[in-house]
Amino acid sequence: TTYQWKKDGVNISGKTSATLVLNSLSVSDNGSYSVSVGNPDRLWLSTDVSLLSFVNTPVSGVNYVKTGLNQVNSHPDSLTLAVATVAVPSFALAYPGELATSDVDGDGWVALVEYALGWSRAQGSAGKASIFPQTVVENQRLVLNYQVRANDPKVGVTPETSTDLGNPSSWSSTGVSVINLGNVTIGGEVLERRSASVPMDETKRFLRLMVNQSP
Repeated sequence: TTYQWKKDGVNISGKTSATLVLNSLSVSDNGSYSVSVGNPDRLWLSTDVSLLSFVNTPVSGVNYVKTGLNQVNSHPDSLTLAVATVAVPSFALAYPGELATSDVDGDGWVALVEYALGWSRAQGSAGKASIFPQTVVENQRLVLNYQVRANDPKVGVTPETSTDLGNPSSWSSTGVSVINLGNVTIGGEVLERRSASVPMDETKRFLRLMVNQSP
């Protein structure tokens, strides 16, 4: 039995086994994938189809379609099985043509921060306030509640604390407690809710979110 994986209908060089593995997905991997299964001896086994699999890292951003099983009959020359459609999130797709530091709508929130918190330019401005962090005081702790886009490994959001706003180098994640509060869907995006906090004592403390994007 032979296998040939395709992306958008074009053969992928070297991808000729029953399992397609895509590691460290990037925007260039966006597309629809399928596999052509050939059987020169014209004798099909159930494992010819059941062994087919699609593996990727990270797993988020992949929609499994898996169609075509009804095309299997006793003696076909080949079988094409649509397996997956990959849609990898990225800042470039969410905010096309914009810099990370741009603020096209003038709301004071730069594009990369909006993206990291789960927004995109296509969503417009209506409802955007729902992604912005909220600061409260609970149980003698300063608490910063926020949500993040967890399906793009290139973007990180780290809560930091400082006791001196006049000293830019004083910000640090040391001493900040972070709790995962589960998921929430905002604007069609599934976001991870988090809560960062520091104790409130005789020392004045501040909290902020540091957003970083790796190449």
